[in-house]
Amino acid sequence: MPRLRPPTAPLPREAYVEVTNRCNLLCETCPRTHFELEPPADLTLERMREVLDQLPGLDRLVLHGVGEPLLNRELPAMIADGARRGAHVVFNTNGVLLDRRRGDAITAAGLAELRVSLDAATPATYARVRGADVLPRILANVAAFTARRRTRGDDAPAVTVWATALRENLAELPALVRLAAEVGARGVNLQRLVFNGLGLATAEQSAPRDLSARQEEVLAACREEAARAGIAITGSGGTGGEGALVAGGGEGAWRSCRRPWKVLYLTAHGTVLPCCIAPFATTDMRAIVLGDALRDGVAAAWNGPAFRRFRARHQSDDPPVPCAPCGSEWSL
Repeated sequence: MPRLRPPTAPLPREAYVEVTNRCNLLCETCPRTHFELEPPADLTLERMREVLDQLPGLDRLVLHGVGEPLLNRELPAMIADGARRGAHVVFNTNGVLLDRRRGDAITAAGLAELRVSLDAATPATYARVRGADVLPRILANVAAFTARRRTRGDDAPAVTVWATALRENLAELPALVRLAAEVGARGVNLQRLVFNGLGLATAEQSAPRDLSARQEEVLAACREEAARAGIAITGSGGTGGEGALVAGGGEGAWRSCRRPWKVLYLTAHGTVLPCCIAPFATTDMRAIVLGDALRDGVAAAWNGPAFRRFRARHQSDDPPVPCAPCGSEWSL
């Protein structure tokens, strides 16, 4: 058994800041499609600065949560603020709004990495998973974005494609890797589905379940496509793709997760949650609220009573709801 961690932690050097919880899609794997986690809101640049001013050692800033970051008009200024602090700034987007104006603005602001979430290689499957028939538009947006970057000779932002592996899209994953290369992405990251029982976020859709032979074939095909195109392929848990397709496990696997000690996750309302997985893992928002950084300050929330209790339970044999399946149902 690994050595248990203490219930308190130094201020984090990595922060997930949800710049908006609004979205322009209704993805069948996303909790916000099925219930309201918090009222619709955009975080302001001023409020974000209040938080970041309390994190002097910030190395990495992730500007997304449950929502589409490009809907927040202050996003370029937020990127610039994080870059000015010396942080590696990144966010995930569905790519629908990645037009020339927005793309040039986030590039000029100093974005280090842009992750485009794509869960299908065909319009029909995309519409089934993401709730809208917009795949051609997204692919055109991304291709134009990377083409402009090449024309300017820019190295950043690095563009990668992120895909959640489902039974629904399993057969299309190799073709998705090929598509990613065609639109100029440098790599593909395969993520494991985190499920709460709603929409397509169900245990039955989890690709690693009872698919051992098929999943190995798909993973091999994905790797072949990536090697042919000269792009990288990674996966949940820092793996080479298998983290999304191969079942994990191990007694008490959740204890090895370092997120509650290393990463601050803040919603658009200032609510502190355990990690980016938590909102997807349960329908009980109250069970994962650990503080209010905008009201009480980061330090008070980060090492407050609720977070200390969470960390202590995380290291026990009775972990919090979103943590118990980590390492088995979804990847650490």
